[in-house]
Amino acid sequence: MPNSPLNIEKKAKKIDKISCPGIIEAYQKQFDIDVSTFFDDLNQVEKYECVDTKYQFFYPYDIAGDGHFYEQLQKWEFYYQHWKWEHQVVLDSLKGNEKILEIGCGAAGFLSTLSKKGFEITGLELNKKAVNDGQKKGLDVHFQSIQEHAKENPEKYDIVCSFQVVEHIADVHSFIEASLMSLKPGGLMIISVPNNDSFINLESNTLNLPPHHMGLWTEESLRNLEKIFNIETAQVLFSPLNKEHNSYFEGNLMRSWKRKFRLIPFRIFFLLAKIVKPFLTKKFKGLTIQARFIKK
Repeated sequence: MPNSPLNIEKKAKKIDKISCPGIIEAYQKQFDIDVSTFFDDLNQVEKYECVDTKYQFFYPYDIAGDGHFYEQLQKWEFYYQHWKWEHQVVLDSLKGNEKILEIGCGAAGFLSTLSKKGFEITGLELNKKAVNDGQKKGLDVHFQSIQEHAKENPEKYDIVCSFQVVEHIADVHSFIEASLMSLKPGGLMIISVPNNDSFINLESNTLNLPPHHMGLWTEESLRNLEKIFNIETAQVLFSPLNKEHNSYFEGNLMRSWKRKFRLIPFRIFFLLAKIVKPFLTKKFKGLTIQARFIKK
């Protein structure tokens, strides 16, 4: 049994296993990406849960995607959106004089927007193409890990944020520890991740598996970071369901039901999904959760 990568002194419990050939086939079929090299000599990937925090993660740890993998995903238009809900809610909460660090700035939508508005903002990114593109635009982007950056810039920032990044990290303890190291006392650490208590779990989601995602977060596991780090939860927010999410939700709902009740015609499932969806959307929160923590 591996120790939890979040609460590193505690063991985790195994809760599931996933076929590696199945994962490889799914990425090839859906995204035309060959991920077989990440699973050399592996027949299955195991899913564990941190007993103390309820954070779930995949094992072994060395199957996380690399820069080349994300360059291939970047070819898909949906992948690097320049402006999202989690960006706007952070911008709306800023006073204007904060020194900000964004970890995993991707296509630099947030970084570019805030830079144009006069904020002092630095970005870190491990995708070389994204770094080069950002630097060509005159943005302060570095090809550097947060662990390296924190050593050179201790307690420098008022806000350290990451949007859709932490779920990709296997060594989450070191990532969060370094994020806090670069943050001033009283500063704000902001983490936005996919919400695994949402309808995302109604149907198997390829991008919620390695080598893309290495951890699965919920409101409970995020709030439980207080048990490990010297922080206090300031706020937890959930994204609203937009039109795109409604279509995704409807599709997941129908496929989930179809697996359970194979003999019922698909047209019936379609009508049932239309009727039941308004009631279920009240139960499920948005696809993204944003947690804000104050460094004590």
